[in-house]
Amino acid sequence: MELKSTSSCQTPLMMNSKILTSSHIEQLDTWWCPSITDIEPYVHVILSNLTYITSIELKSKIFSNIDYRLEYTRENLIDQYTTWRSYRLLNNKQEKILFDPPIIAKHVRLNMKQIKKNLCIHFELFGCIFTDGVVSYSMLQGSNKLEDDTYDGQYDEKQRYLYDGLGQLSDGQTGPDNHEDARGLQWVGWRKPRSIKTNHSITILFNFDTLRNFSRMTIHANNYYPKNIYIFRSVTIEFLNNNNELINNSSLIIYHNQHDDQFEMARAIMIDLKNYIASKLKIRLYFDGNTILISEITFDSFIVPILTLTKTKTTKTTTIKTIQQQSLQKETYNFTIYIIVCLSTMAIILILAAIIILIRRTLNNHKKIKKHYFTPIHNHTNSSTSTTSSDIDFHSNQHRYATISSTHPYLLCTNGSINSNTSPHYAKLIPTTTLLRTPSLIQQNHIESICGNSAFSTQRLFTFDMNQNQFIPMHQINIKRKLEPRKQIVGGGEICQGELQINQSIVPITIRRLLPNASVQSKISFFNEISLLTSLCHPNIIHAYGFCSEPTVSLLTESLDLTSIDLYQYLQHYKQEQQMNDSLYATTIFFGSQIASALTYLESLHIYHRDIAARNCLVTLDLTLKLYDLAMSNEIYTDDYVLVTVGNDIETRRPIRWCAWETICLNRFTSKSDVFSFGILLWEILTMAERPHSLLDDNQVLCNLRNSNHYLLIPSCGLDLIDLISSCWHKCDYDRPSFCQINHILCQKQQQLMTKNIDNYQQTN
Repeated sequence: MELKSTSSCQTPLMMNSKILTSSHIEQLDTWWCPSITDIEPYVHVILSNLTYITSIELKSKIFSNIDYRLEYTRENLIDQYTTWRSYRLLNNKQEKILFDPPIIAKHVRLNMKQIKKNLCIHFELFGCIFTDGVVSYSMLQGSNKLEDDTYDGQYDEKQRYLYDGLGQLSDGQTGPDNHEDARGLQWVGWRKPRSIKTNHSITILFNFDTLRNFSRMTIHANNYYPKNIYIFRSVTIEFLNNNNELINNSSLIIYHNQHDDQFEMARAIMIDLKNYIASKLKIRLYFDGNTILISEITFDSFIVPILTLTKTKTTKTTTIKTIQQQSLQKETYNFTIYIIVCLSTMAIILILAAIIILIRRTLNNHKKIKKHYFTPIHNHTNSSTSTTSSDIDFHSNQHRYATISSTHPYLLCTNGSINSNTSPHYAKLIPTTTLLRTPSLIQQNHIESICGNSAFSTQRLFTFDMNQNQFIPMHQINIKRKLEPRKQIVGGGEICQGELQINQSIVPITIRRLLPNASVQSKISFFNEISLLTSLCHPNIIHAYGFCSEPTVSLLTESLDLTSIDLYQYLQHYKQEQQMNDSLYATTIFFGSQIASALTYLESLHIYHRDIAARNCLVTLDLTLKLYDLAMSNEIYTDDYVLVTVGNDIETRRPIRWCAWETICLNRFTSKSDVFSFGILLWEILTMAERPHSLLDDNQVLCNLRNSNHYLLIPSCGLDLIDLISSCWHKCDYDRPSFCQINHILCQKQQQLMTKNIDNYQQTN
């Protein structure tokens, strides 16, 4: 779910709520004039759902000071036995008051302390729907200075036990990485008794508004290991009915968390709840160190529709069993349909493959066909040495290049993917990422990562739990050489080239490594970079194999080899050879569609690359393009990055000739700023890697950016792309197309090329 806060949760609530008064009159608007005859005048707001209430606004035409008391409850039905909870207002003399923490309620009551003649009040509540459905949780109170200070339920002082209320674990506010700073009160923590050595746990019981189907639980925990604060070693989740009994014997989930003594920052641990059904959840957190710190626990679930509810245990158990049987039958039916669809798809693919093979054989046997789609310059030199683009000599014969022919009859649209037969190590699940996390200070102000490369950015949380399928032991890694670092602004890391043993094969890799003396901010930035890159899986994006924690934390990614070169140097090579002038349009469509496919994927995950350019695209031997982020660390591209001042007088490097104006003037990055840079990438291909604004110096380029002036002459060979490229350069980012739209347009143009080339081929034969 999305974490709520006072800034992002400000929807007016009164419009869709029922309003009652102490005079038993239903209000039709938000103006209320209490009667002087009422002994205890109040206005009662009945909300449509459990709701986060983040603020209240009261106005009066005559009186400036209105004295009132605020009460609320989460109960569905209101009667004489209803327990109303009071919310302490530090200053109720203001017109608008922000609730910190927010209130979670179904009913809100405003009690007037003093009635004045001719008093009429306009009031409004602001907030948003509370989708978790939690009405209370019960647990042992936190240890000294780590208590749940905002808990609104009952407290047994003798047992130090909290029950029948909500507090900091459900207020939508996550704690900082360092629990000792000014915002550290957002953490609830427990210390393990010294007398207990192993298997000590903390139990929390969550009560929900009704029977729910649970898909995921997210626990925001701290891992400040220098103070022996670790994320829990494991957690058990029990699914209970209203009588605190297990729904069935299998309603238990055990989750084990990997011990982490590398990153001392807070993170969200996402646990799959496998769509189990329950009205209560009991979780046990087992200690991995001396202290557990939790700031938020959220649930993804939906209400299970039940036609009738009785108070007998037998009916409830039967209802639950019926629901589970229906779910099982539905799953079986869906699985059968899935098998049929898969088999049908496979049959269609085999038929199409047979047709394509027959066509290709016919074409290969035809004497008049002399051109091929790929025309590599062959090389018979065998070497396993890894290289980077800085090692490439345009005039060397030790590398293979390929060209695109515009006359090939089968220029197929593949949604940006040239080779669909990806290696087995690409088979990873894309995580569901719906929690918000504030980027580190480094990510907010710099596109440069701690290792000198340009870093992706996102407002989404990509988390990894140091699990074994992404961990790579040190004995599988062979470091060949360390790249000479250029002067970095951020610092804290380094880049090496090496080899990785996967099964029986050796593959070249790039190793991004955290230095032992890195700052906390650098560690947070690097943690976020690992989390994001290891979560991506797309054939046109550089692949992250995983991470290694010895001797220091490292990220292992795909690397350039002797058959790869970046797009800028690829274009420069053929510009000198003058071999591609007649096929530049086809080349632009061919390469552009691949990068557009990769960026459409990133856009769907709300990830921004922030350094789209030909230098950040790798071209493999089979002309597959892979988007990567290491050009910024390469000495040959130093002049492309200029020192500028952004934000609060912070100096940072930016590729200003590829930047949208808002990234420099407002320090704001979005997918639409990537769209702007993508338009320049298309221009680079059409011009065979010309430098944007080559007649202007850096100061003139910056001046144009700050005045929102941008113009590049598009070559005549790209006239059909003028509308698309120009739309990418709109001053207003909301007027620029999305990558989904761009990808669709390029695929259409690719299909048109294919049709045209087939027609030309048939006419010549």
